[in-house]
Amino acid sequence: MPISVIVAILLLLALAYVFWYASRRGRGIVQTLSQAVAGTLTACAALLFLGAVTAAMFGGRPFGLEILKHPYEVWVQRFEHPTQPLVRLRANDEAQV
Repeated sequence: MPISVIVAILLLLALAYVFWYASRRGRGIVQTLSQAVAGTLTACAALLFLGAVTAAMFGGRPFGLEILKHPYEVWVQRFEHPTQPLVRLRANDEAQV
């Protein structure tokens, strides 16, 4: 698991703890919103952890999904052939009126 993923998970959990602590001290809507934000941050940290763990099992792809494959290929194509246009338009000669 990359160090950046571990740091991101720890930051999310630390921020979730701050919101959870605020929910223990708050009352009313502050308590409810703080609990919701803390739960959401904890869920995001858990998904990030599971994505990093499953990436090792699926050849570097989180959850087995090919994420950002197309934009990466477009960037590589643009870098290797800078004079070619990104989009090729074909003129339809038969449909001209």
